[in-house]
Amino acid sequence: MRSPVIEKNMKSTESTIEIPEQLKTVNEKMRTGLDDIESSGEDGLAKIRRSIQITTNAVREIRKYIKEVSFENPEAEIYFFKHVKPYFYSKYIFFVKIYQIEVLRPTGGNEEEMIYLQKEMKRLTDYFEVNKSFYEYIRKGSVFMDQQYFLRNGMTINNEEGHYYLDSDPNYCTSHDFKVARMLAHKRMAEFLKECMDDLQRNQGFTTTELPSIGKLNWTASKAALIELIYAFQSSGVFNHGEADIRQIADFFQRAFNISLGNLYRAFQEIRIRKKGRSFFLDQLKEELIRRMDHSDENPKL
Repeated sequence: MRSPVIEKNMKSTESTIEIPEQLKTVNEKMRTGLDDIESSGEDGLAKIRRSIQITTNAVREIRKYIKEVSFENPEAEIYFFKHVKPYFYSKYIFFVKIYQIEVLRPTGGNEEEMIYLQKEMKRLTDYFEVNKSFYEYIRKGSVFMDQQYFLRNGMTINNEEGHYYLDSDPNYCTSHDFKVARMLAHKRMAEFLKECMDDLQRNQGFTTTELPSIGKLNWTASKAALIELIYAFQSSGVFNHGEADIRQIADFFQRAFNISLGNLYRAFQEIRIRKKGRSFFLDQLKEELIRRMDHSDENPKL
């Protein structure tokens, strides 16, 4: 199932936004806290509850910042409410929503769980379909409605988002900043749900020995190394003009190299918090290639 929620061109990701100096400590504290939780070994719901607390604290700091800051000009205010605030709020929304999903997740068997997860995925797809025009506005980086969407100009606040909308005071939000945050959260939720469904399918007997091999090559390095490589390929957009999602690429490599990679989402989080470098395998590949080139330069006939 292909859904707009996994579109790679959504804006306001951590690597593309410019976080104000006064909020960099808040961001670092939030990131460090979430990374520590991910590697803590706690049970799933306990992790999510602590993550909600950490992101709630960050959102409260954003509210304090808005109360105290005086934006230099309308452009600065638009940038903050279009990019910075949604970046923080999206993390809070994500953890609140997956907590709700996990608490209500049925335990009657794989088939019942799969139906439940598919319904949750459909809700995400339906939301994007209903809000298609605004989604396209954000996805394409449009700006012609920014003054209406992202300035605190007394317009009626959109309360569709439900009980976890922490502030509907027009002094602290605009008519559409929370909608951007929700779209960013839904992008992560779709990845989370896809991983859950893939886990269920694997639990139904999909083992490494049953993966159809399309060649004679078997992957003999670590699974983490291949996952690092797969994420690098997807991030670089080298397949299908950048349209291939992470699961499509991973499925191809699993079959090509006769290996089952398990939970990609969880493995990627572990790669992110490595102490000895996030791109260990890619760095090693680069070193080996350069060493081989150097050797060829010194021994041109070999």
